Amino acid sequence: MSLAEQYEEQEQYDKAYEEYKKELESGKLTVNLLQSLGHIATILGKKDEAEEYYKRMVNLDPNNIVAYEKLMDICFENDDKFTYYLSRAQKHVLEQQFEHAINDYKKAIAHCDDEDKLASTRYILAGLYEETGKTNQAIDEYLKISDTDKVTSETYLKLANLYAKTDFTESAVGILQRAMDEGFEGLEEDLAKYYSKINNPAKALELTSDELLKARSL
Repeated sequence: MSLAEQYEEQEQYDKAYEEYKKELESGKLTVNLLQSLGHIATILGKKDEAEEYYKRMVNLDPNNIVAYEKLMDICFENDDKFTYYLSRAQKHVLEQQFEHAINDYKKAIAHCDDEDKLASTRYILAGLYEETGKTNQAIDEYLKISDTDKVTSETYLKLANLYAKTDFTESAVGILQRAMDEGFEGLEEDLAKYYSKINNPAKALELTSDELLKARSL
């Protein structure tokens, strides 16, 4: 039994907490250590610190349902609604309760005022919509991201592919053309492919370096 564990058993929580922190600082990083730190931080009323330890616990073992439950408990106490709903959503995904997960991601978004966290949560939600066959909802989420400065070329590609999947190939062309007009690079071949599909070979020829697509566009 470690010194920290001895102190904890004796309910000398201040000393146990300091010893556990020394273990962490020495390079020992395990789920059990982070759980112990979170647990004792909660007992000592250090709820913000407890939340950080439980977040690290989730990051270290993202498939650990108990870790999410611990994080949810402390976030509920801290009134951190964004992280609470985000953690509950991730727990539901692990349990394959996708409808519940979707509802909780939406609640997390409703309680988020950080642009980076908002964009990353929308990406997760859009991906979950894709996985569950909710294509139109996925498009809506990617469109919301596209209207922020967090948009990437991958966002536009996702949108184009989803539009094409729903037989709105002209919309796929439009969104990729918008991306290129905004200065995003590396989309030429994808845009050429969609121009070819809407019977605009001249535009496809302008963009592509693919010999097969060039031949088809002549």
